[in-house]
Amino acid sequence: MASDPIKLEEWLTDLKTLPIGTREVHTVSKKTKKNFHNLMYLLFQRAVAWKLLDYHGNPMTLVRVQRG
Repeated sequence: MASDPIKLEEWLTDLKTLPIGTREVHTVSKKTKKNFHNLMYLLFQRAVAWKLLDYHGNPMTLVRVQRG
């Protein structure tokens, strides 16, 4: 999944909450999706810097956050 920006984008688009008690499952807000996007961007950046990934570009730069 990490090497395919389209799959990452689809995952972010379909991200949903967990049902807790009587609360129903719903799609998370655009702000939450953006926070996940930013976190994943930083994780990829650090993984490349620490040579954990042999990748010369961050796939999160190609992922757009859509719909809230």
